[in-house]
Amino acid sequence: MKHVMLVTRGCDKNTVDTEIIAGALAKRGLRPVSPVTWDGSSPLDAVVVNTCGFIDSAKQQSIDTILEWAEFKGGQATPPMLIVAGCLAQRHSEDLEREIPEIDAVVGVGAWDEIAQLVTGPAPGPASPIPEPDMRIDTRLPRLPLDGEPHRFLKISDGCNQRCTFCSIPSMKGRHRSVPVEILVEEARGLIASGAREINLIAQDLTNYGADFRDGTSLAGLLRALDGLEGDHWLRLFYAYPARIDDRLIETIATARHTVPYLDMPLQHASTPVLRAMRRPGGQLEVESLLARLRAGIPGLVLRTTFIVGFPGETPRDFETLLAFLEAQRFERVGAFVYQPQDGTPSAAMPGHVPDAEKQERLDALMTLQARIAAERQAERFRGQRLRVLVEEFDEEAGHWRARSFADAPEIDGVTWIDAPRGALRRGEFAEVEVVDTDPYDMRAVPVRHD
Repeated sequence: MKHVMLVTRGCDKNTVDTEIIAGALAKRGLRPVSPVTWDGSSPLDAVVVNTCGFIDSAKQQSIDTILEWAEFKGGQATPPMLIVAGCLAQRHSEDLEREIPEIDAVVGVGAWDEIAQLVTGPAPGPASPIPEPDMRIDTRLPRLPLDGEPHRFLKISDGCNQRCTFCSIPSMKGRHRSVPVEILVEEARGLIASGAREINLIAQDLTNYGADFRDGTSLAGLLRALDGLEGDHWLRLFYAYPARIDDRLIETIATARHTVPYLDMPLQHASTPVLRAMRRPGGQLEVESLLARLRAGIPGLVLRTTFIVGFPGETPRDFETLLAFLEAQRFERVGAFVYQPQDGTPSAAMPGHVPDAEKQERLDALMTLQARIAAERQAERFRGQRLRVLVEEFDEEAGHWRARSFADAPEIDGVTWIDAPRGALRRGEFAEVEVVDTDPYDMRAVPVRHD
């Protein structure tokens, strides 16, 4: 049996794509493995690196990974085929092939079957141009997770119709394409049956779900359909574009029995001039109004958002507006990064680029402020409270169980450390705990006894 190493870089949408690639390989009788599951005893017949091309740091991580596997390939008596896929490959295929000759094939986004054909077929011939991206999915695809985590990601759409001036994703992923409701319901049912206790709905533009069908399909309707699935599990929402959050969606999040009161909604900034330069919806007043509606309509809501600092033309006054906004809104979860110009985006050609050192100073100031706010919010909301958590694993070094509450998304937020012996809890199950201490990101808890 041929063994194929699958390596993922970038966002959770790439994680889903890698699992689809794994499913396509397994369907052809191949054995997909990951860096975690491969023990090194079986030779590799191919290595697939699924890349990210969003920002410079993500691109560099993908390139470094390709180079690592190119070096590995050179040290093998029977070198594996090296295939590069994903966003970086979609946009920079010629550069990759020219600069890294160890690469055998470059394919773009959504090329799941093509990868399986490359591994099973004859040696690839001369490279052909990467076709325009089309992330349309109109049939259920085989999907094979490569780890035993109790959470899974459900990609409900891909591509993006927005034209944010800083973002190159539309050029890599193409137009927004929704996955039909019936396919998503069946996929979620299968994930739950295989042991998933948390399903995270992801998309480049979550709240635009269904708009391309033009038949009334919407994110709220999809949530209702998923909420009808049997089982004990959570549903969580990622990457909600703020312009299309309406009262129906707010009510659905608040009342659906499986949907946790957590929303990841990247805002990018708070100063109206910067938002306009970014080509984001509305201004500061509209954003503040939306946040008030969300908090009033969804009891106990935990909000995660993301900001870009040092955008071209961002003045010290704009940045102070952002800090004041952060202080006033007191978000539970915040991510931030400095602006990085991307080739071909309108913002790259804008005047008023902020010096790198100043961008870093602004980022440090923002994250220092948010660390204080996060610590205060954690203590106010959760210290001394009883929470339901999803148990992930027993950490031998810490001597505690690691778990997550509804307030913490996998891989990006904090965790709940449970003071309990190994045999007291079960991995992949829910448990009730009492929070005894908090810090800006993590919580410490003990199991609740039910005598």
